[in-house]
Amino acid sequence: SELQKRNTELSSFAYIVSHDLKEPIRKIQVFAGRQLEAGKSIDQIKEFSQKIISSASRMQMLMQSLLSYSTLSSDVNKLKFEDVNLYDILMTATLDLEVMISNTKATIDSDKLPIVKGLPFQLNQLFVNILANAIKFTPPDRSPKISISVEGVNRNDKNEMVFLNGTTYHKITFADNGIGFEPDYGEKIFDLFTRISPETGVEGTGIGLSIVKKIAENHGGFVQAESAVGKGAKFHIFLPSETPEEQSNISSVLTSPAK
Repeated sequence: SELQKRNTELSSFAYIVSHDLKEPIRKIQVFAGRQLEAGKSIDQIKEFSQKIISSASRMQMLMQSLLSYSTLSSDVNKLKFEDVNLYDILMTATLDLEVMISNTKATIDSDKLPIVKGLPFQLNQLFVNILANAIKFTPPDRSPKISISVEGVNRNDKNEMVFLNGTTYHKITFADNGIGFEPDYGEKIFDLFTRISPETGVEGTGIGLSIVKKIAENHGGFVQAESAVGKGAKFHIFLPSETPEEQSNISSVLTSPAK
């Protein structure tokens, strides 16, 4: 059981290395190519150069963070949490996905996001994977639209969810206008290597959402998804209002499929 757990974490780490480092490399290639186009002004070239420098710096930061990530324990009691403004995380994630957002003309609207206790790098990976997933699985004949809403919930708010000992959570919902999926896949979609729509021809490894689930669990939270084919999808991320260490009476979180 421990070996399977470690292999799953290794697969997740390898995915981050191969997937998330692609975006800054792609930006460097795109803006370097634009510099070589005829008719560019000095100001435009300077702008592209700055974006290349920014992307290279982002790559360096990612690589340094990955080295730290590789040594993180899944035991939340051993992780050092800090105050994280999720608005800042959203801004960083949109910068990471700048080329994808621009090419697809995607729009992202968000409520005011809370400050939570957590690990900035992991929370950034959560946002990047959720947003990239929504953009990727949008039909080519429409522009992706993603809305992020926030509400507080506790064990008395939703009958279909079981929260232990009155824990309160920030419920952060990412709603998109993508292709959606069968309702029965609401739980399976977070399993490692699960691809629900291979016939769509959309590239993917089926690991992005499993990373989202793992990160939420590392923060003492959990995830849920709901959708219908052709109706878009909603991904609910539940993050506790306090750190997992402060949830002294909580040993686990029980959930049932979203209704």
